[in-house]
Amino acid sequence: MTASTKDYIKYVLDLLQPINAISSDRFFDGQGITCDSVQFAMIMDNSLFFVVDYTTRDKYIAKGTECFWYKKKTGKINVKKYHEVPG
Repeated sequence: MTASTKDYIKYVLDLLQPINAISSDRFFDGQGITCDSVQFAMIMDNSLFFVVDYTTRDKYIAKGTECFWYKKKTGKINVKKYHEVPG
C-alpha cells in the first residue's frame, strides 16, 4: 500500500471545503478526514472511503463499491466500517 498523493488529498479537501470545520491528518498510510473532531472519511491509495453503518452500507454495495481492506500474513482483512465512494 502506498501513501496517497498530495494532489488527490488536496482535490478531495477542496470538494469538501463547503463543510465547516473540515480537517485532515495522517492516518496510517493515508489521510483521515474529520469534521468537528469526528473522522468520517479516509483516503488510502488515492481512493476515498466514507464511514458507513448498517443503514448505509447496502447503498454503497449496490453501487458496486467494496469496503476498505488490507493484507496481513494471515490473509485479507476487511474493514467494513469504511466503503469506497462510488466513482
